[in-house]
Amino acid sequence: MTLDLEPGTDVGRDEAAWVVDRLEEAVPVACPTGKGPRIHRISVRAVGDESMSEAHRRWCDLDGTTDVLTFHGNEEDGLHIDLLICVDEARRRAAEFGHDVRRELLLYSIHGLLHCLGHDDHDAESFERMHDEEDRVLREIGVGPVFRPGEAS
Repeated sequence: MTLDLEPGTDVGRDEAAWVVDRLEEAVPVACPTGKGPRIHRISVRAVGDESMSEAHRRWCDLDGTTDVLTFHGNEEDGLHIDLLICVDEARRRAAEFGHDVRRELLLYSIHGLLHCLGHDDHDAESFERMHDEEDRVLREIGVGPVFRPGEAS
């Protein structure tokens, strides 16, 4: 598992390592062995608003930035996952909700992972299910809920 930092993003190596370590813990919780696809590789690239806006336009034909874009393919050796996460969006949301940017970046990474595992959030019911699952995974790895931080249980 890797997390690549776009030059100019203000995420330190220690912050990036924390996100990768927690994401490695989250994978078997989100996708237990034998209960989903085998994950071969996850690559995460942390970028700023400009790069995310360009990718959002290119791949989704939508203007503006977003929190995470996910790309995946099934290969013989398992699922290959590429996640693009936006540091600038994470900083804004972390400031808004009063938590550490690492937790927000981890939330985006888990959100992307769940999309690659078949979760969706495009209608109200699936939105609720997906965000409940994110917080369940975060609780189980000891981070605690991030999407709905007031719901600690």
